Amino acid sequence: MPFPRAQLQLWVADPLEKIFRTSAPPAKPSKHVRLDAARGEVVSGQLVLRTEGVNAGIDRVEIVPPRSEAGAAIPIEQRWVGYTYVPQPAWGVDPERLEGEAPGLYPDPLYPVYETHTHPHHYNPDHSAALFDGRPRALWLTARVPGDAPPGAYRGAVKITLAYWGDVLTVPVTLTVHAATLPAEPTCGVENWFVLASVARQHEVAWWSEAFWRLVDAYFRNMADHRQTHIVVPMYELIEWRVDAAGALALDWTRFDRYVEAALRAGLRQLSGNHLATYTYDNKRFKAGVHTFQVEGGRARYRLFEGRTRRARAWLAWFLPRLQAHLREQGWLDRWWQHVRDEPLGVEKDYEAIRRAVKRYAPAFRTIDALHGPIVRACDCWVPQLDAWGQHLDYFRARQQAGDRVWTYVCCGPTGRYANRFIDQRSILPRLLFWIMARYGATGYLHWGYNWADGPVPEMDTTGFLPAQGPVQSGDVCVVYPGPHGPHDSIRWEMQREGLQDYELLRLLAAEDPKKAETIAARLVKGFDGYITDTAAFRAARRALLRAVSRAQTREAVEV
Repeated sequence: MPFPRAQLQLWVADPLEKIFRTSAPPAKPSKHVRLDAARGEVVSGQLVLRTEGVNAGIDRVEIVPPRSEAGAAIPIEQRWVGYTYVPQPAWGVDPERLEGEAPGLYPDPLYPVYETHTHPHHYNPDHSAALFDGRPRALWLTARVPGDAPPGAYRGAVKITLAYWGDVLTVPVTLTVHAATLPAEPTCGVENWFVLASVARQHEVAWWSEAFWRLVDAYFRNMADHRQTHIVVPMYELIEWRVDAAGALALDWTRFDRYVEAALRAGLRQLSGNHLATYTYDNKRFKAGVHTFQVEGGRARYRLFEGRTRRARAWLAWFLPRLQAHLREQGWLDRWWQHVRDEPLGVEKDYEAIRRAVKRYAPAFRTIDALHGPIVRACDCWVPQLDAWGQHLDYFRARQQAGDRVWTYVCCGPTGRYANRFIDQRSILPRLLFWIMARYGATGYLHWGYNWADGPVPEMDTTGFLPAQGPVQSGDVCVVYPGPHGPHDSIRWEMQREGLQDYELLRLLAAEDPKKAETIAARLVKGFDGYITDTAAFRAARRALLRAVSRAQTREAVEV
């Protein structure tokens, strides 16, 4: 008996479109996946299945790799789009920037596609390859274009076999590879903060076990694959603090070295020492406490000292030269960036005192910090929040002219009409962040929440983080979800990678034709909080970018 095709809907959706459990097909659905890519890019596609009045199983999903006329093939990975819970709309955000209805389930995690005879791990609770009456199921496609792929049209297909009936649904895929070539080495600095505690807690493994280190390796590879360049090195967790036979504090660098070696082996390029100071509270007064270890009762004990105290200075004078010497000995000193204190608004004098200690006791260190604008006297890499960067653009351009670096960051703010990466925001916004950066000249991006989610399963409430310190905006805490052997990607994480690729193409074009690059970026980015978010307009601007870079690189090759 054939499957009742009249009760099956299939359509191709732009990956910038969120597919909710209530989504319906458009009036004139496309049934052909069409992708555009530069050589060396990773690009996404999305197709959707939905039944009416009947349930159905999916036995298997097969990808016929797109091939050129000469026979060259482009690999495509397929994953199911899963859902995560958003308990309330992002507060302070313009409603025009939001999608869906919260509280509710939102598409975000991406899970592997399993055949029906497999038994997926409990970390993949949304693995079921089933179609339920009236509930759409989205399949996410990821094409990886080799850097040396010949330009042209590549044609393949997605074949979906329905269980029981045996019907095979075939969806054609056309991938157009442009002559533009993405740089293999990123020029945009990227730092999403990685937390070791989440590895142990979410994956339920013992700290420092071999299983733990295998997971750390998997997370490092994931970050590098998404064009991350900087990895936070949590010094106080990695260094083993001991007391030697003479009763003095001693440092064991074994875990520290293993961590750094694994990060560099995975393809991460720069090292960021975690903050020398943290937040402390004293009679409701915001302060900066310097992390220290002290010998007390024959044991090494963790203690916080206020940033401008004698004991804090003594600790920095002892620890920083030893850290610098070890990095020099290992050949890592030129890769090292040092965080001083996160968002030091209200504790500027403490920040300045700690930074002076860095420059005195570890003069080779360069400092990098998230800042609410030009609130401190100096920083080697300024990271103002997106809104503060725009408000003080002339100041930060002057700092760039003086030789400093200027990045930007977002977290639970800015809100309003600003781009961010909250789960209930439109999917184009985390991608447009990098168009903003390219247009106005930031050279890097920072976010605190790579894997801070407070839970061991993907259907977590992503407003809570570890350690639990109250709710934040949904999705602010993480862009990956724990899987059985490492992280599962999210739609937002894929949008970040593709936004970084757009950034590189815009920068390539700006080097050859600044006016053209500005014109294309301005088609979408009208200001720091003003953007064109229409999907068709975005795709038209991106195709124009691909064509412009292709022409510029072809002209350059001919001239050479």
